Amino acid sequence: MLIGIEDTDDDSALSPDDFFAWNNERNPYEVSVKRFEAQARPMSILDYATYLVKMSRKHCLPVTWSTGPPGVPDRNIASNPLGDPDVEEFVDSLTVKTAYGLLPLHLALDWPVYTSYNEAVGYVEWAGARSIHRQVEEEKAEKTQKGTISKSIRDDIYTDLTACNVGFQNLHPSPVTQNGNVLDTP
Repeated sequence: MLIGIEDTDDDSALSPDDFFAWNNERNPYEVSVKRFEAQARPMSILDYATYLVKMSRKHCLPVTWSTGPPGVPDRNIASNPLGDPDVEEFVDSLTVKTAYGLLPLHLALDWPVYTSYNEAVGYVEWAGARSIHRQVEEEKAEKTQKGTISKSIRDDIYTDLTACNVGFQNLHPSPVTQNGNVLDTP
């Protein structure tokens, strides 16, 4: 894997479109890392519903879900076949709370799921994934031991968010599955 940024030492020549790089980020170098798998998106409502069914935790709904009556017609089976009858039955019995009222959960299966930290940790452990908070927690524990905790702003990853649902481009959740397994935004 190649790490670092090809950059000059002359920071005065930077334009607003350039990224600032510290000295230790300059001159790219190769490192080898163990094999890993990265999911190109946050967990979706379908991912979390599957976890609840498989772990027999159907009674542990996120606060954004409800068992109330939906305000929209029944499922069009051809539009989103789940493949697992247990998950399908579970999803069909629920709604998600939106600014427009309750919406049948099956219409929002590719939306990001909104959970508490503890709910997310349970899913991550079940899925064999890594929490996005793990690195921060490990660094904080290390700094606490050293007694060197300080406020810092880190911009480790630069991502173009132009086509993403940020900055109130949509006043509702939008799918997180539209790019499939592609890590880059369109």
